[in-house]
Amino acid sequence: MKYPQGWKKFCNWRKKNPDISLPSHLNLSELNRFAARFRLAQSYEGMILTDYPESTVNAYSSLFGVFLAYSALEQLYKAVGKPGDSIITEWGIIDKENADKLRRSSQILTFLHDKVSNNQLRKRIDEFRVGNDDNILVIAQALRHLIAHGIMTIYVKNVFAKTSINFCNLVKKIVLDKTQNCFTEYIKNSIA
Repeated sequence: MKYPQGWKKFCNWRKKNPDISLPSHLNLSELNRFAARFRLAQSYEGMILTDYPESTVNAYSSLFGVFLAYSALEQLYKAVGKPGDSIITEWGIIDKENADKLRRSSQILTFLHDKVSNNQLRKRIDEFRVGNDDNILVIAQALRHLIAHGIMTIYVKNVFAKTSINFCNLVKKIVLDKTQNCFTEYIKNSIA
């Protein structure tokens, strides 16, 4: 089982301390849903498809992995984030080195920019593309939206499947690491 580190500790703490009030903004059912989504994202190893080339299967698998990873982070934010704040600003993933790696795939970033319908997200993608913002969560959010709305494809103009796979796998890893860090920080501050 690949629940977030600290999940078992949190569950044991809750059992031993049922009378302790949790913070008013914490939604326990949303937190349980987070743990399930995190487990799914961590356990996900790809799709099995028939009649598709292996490179296509691997590329779509990595793309869907980003969707699962972002979904886990978003669910944790729903459970413990500050009401009224934005996940992009409160839990942004500022990482210049990895942002520069992602910027090498300019065709993917251009595709995201051109296909995203939300003007604010499009502006954030622009800032990321030109190097004015290193918040990788912007890219993860754009990928998640386009996957959920059926617009995202691995066949971006002049992009090899391997490039899409590397791009998505990097985003997925970064998002899952951020999710674990946010959960660890929450546990440290809540049940210490």
